[in-house]
Amino acid sequence: MNDQERLRREHNMKMGLDTWIPVSMAAKDFGISTRRIRALLAAGRLLGRQLDNGYWEVGFPFRVAMARRGPQLLVRRPKKPELRLVGK
Repeated sequence: MNDQERLRREHNMKMGLDTWIPVSMAAKDFGISTRRIRALLAAGRLLGRQLDNGYWEVGFPFRVAMARRGPQLLVRRPKKPELRLVGK
């Protein structure tokens, strides 16, 4: 075992990871496309690593950072109708 492999194993132990899996397997598990998995990896929302050749590997068990979708919604209440007196 060379130094690089030893460092990888130490890193995996610190992160609590058992293994690294390819993007295609993670995509099948999540039920989404491989492109979406790579986007999550690049954004840092899914734990993974990019290899020297540009390929991604996903840490297993998965560690996902949940995000909020879109801007916060404001609760708008409908305006009350104005009461007007109608003269006779």
